[in-house]
Amino acid sequence: MAPTSTDGWSALLRRTPYPYTTPLPPANPTILDGTYVKFDPRPGERAPCRRCPPYPPEGGIWRLHLDRGIFRVTNDLSGWRTLGSFSVLGDRILLFNDPHCNQDTGIYTWQLEAGELTFEVIEDACAYDLRAQSFVALPWQSCQPPPTEAAVTNHWQIPAGCDTTTIDQE
Repeated sequence: MAPTSTDGWSALLRRTPYPYTTPLPPANPTILDGTYVKFDPRPGERAPCRRCPPYPPEGGIWRLHLDRGIFRVTNDLSGWRTLGSFSVLGDRILLFNDPHCNQDTGIYTWQLEAGELTFEVIEDACAYDLRAQSFVALPWQSCQPPPTEAAVTNHWQIPAGCDTTTIDQE
C-alpha cells in the first residue's frame, strides 16, 4: 500500500535536521511557530524525472511547519518534503541546514498579519532560487485559530490543508 500524504507528514514531524554547516538552533519557541498552508492552483502532475529539483514549482496544497527552530515543508500533490533549521531575528528569518541546499542560508523578511504569513526574499540561492520562489509566491494561511471565541467554538474559516489530522499531530 502506498503511503499517504498524512503518513509522510507524520514521518516528517518525527525527523530533525542535521547540522550540515551551522549548529542546530536552541529548541526554544519562536513567534512564528505553527503550521501554515497555501494552495497553489497550478494544474498537472510532476513530470517523470530521475533527479527532480527540490522545491518543485507545483500546484496543490503546500504545508509549512515551524517549530522551535525546525522548519518542515511538504507538497501534498507530489509527496515532496524537506526539513531544515530556522532562526527568527526580529523581522528576519534565516533558513539553513536544508539537505537540498546544505551550503546555503536563506534570508527573508517575514510578516504575520490577520492569519497570513508572507515572506520577502533578501538572499537565497537554494536550488537555483526555487526555495525562494516557493516561500514568497503566495501567502501562507495559519492553521491556528484566531485568539477569540472562534478558537473555542471552531467557528472560523479553516484553510484547506489544515485538517484535524495534521493539526493534531503537532
